[in-house]
Amino acid sequence: MQLNAATLQHYWWLGNDIIRKQKEQGWGAKVINQLSVDLQKRYGGDSGYSIRNLKYMRQFADEYPDFPFVQVPLAQLREMPILQARLANFTVSADGEFVQVPLAQITWYHHISMIPKVKDTALRAFYMTEAAIQGWNRDIMMMQIEDGYHKKARPLPNNFDTALPPVNSDLAKAAFKDPYNLGFVDMAKVKQEKDLEDQLASKVTEFLLELGKGFSYIGKQYPLNIAGEESKVDLMMYHTRLHCYVAIDL
Repeated sequence: MQLNAATLQHYWWLGNDIIRKQKEQGWGAKVINQLSVDLQKRYGGDSGYSIRNLKYMRQFADEYPDFPFVQVPLAQLREMPILQARLANFTVSADGEFVQVPLAQITWYHHISMIPKVKDTALRAFYMTEAAIQGWNRDIMMMQIEDGYHKKARPLPNNFDTALPPVNSDLAKAAFKDPYNLGFVDMAKVKQEKDLEDQLASKVTEFLLELGKGFSYIGKQYPLNIAGEESKVDLMMYHTRLHCYVAIDL
């Protein structure tokens, strides 16, 4: 996390330096071209200072002038409940008008892929946070963006606030989403509950990726003894961040 933050800080600083020099020397001065030549001469041709990457750095600095945060207007969040729910735990700015969402939640490659695809600041903050919570790599994050994940996702109906201590309830809210995309299931073969259970168990890798970060699979038709009575859970999971079992009843 610290290395990622330092990398983003360095690239943001370089991007700002490019913006400053272009203002001083004019766009025709080929600031980026010359800077690329100088940096590659000093650090080597594979150091990441190509003209293309320097243009990304300039864009990154231009898009996020308040680094290390992106400032999301509170008024905008109130219009989209899922964004408000996901960003509720971040710091509110001193003037009380913005939520400050840290940019270092995701990598440089996440950022440069997202910037041209997502123009809205609040949506970027949402996908940054969701990618960090769910453990999405860049490709999965971009797939979710293309699929319009933010339009489908909504806060999961729950009783976490009353059933769990405050810290645990916040973690639980972050761990679950609604809906889940089970597109990897062949619904033509699902005639009854057991068919769905068998497919989820046989495609457990895809299922765990969809559930999100922290879930581990224990088994199906998992036996439980509750108050002296035998019962079975369709699918039993364990969540490594919540430190609890998650029983899934289909």
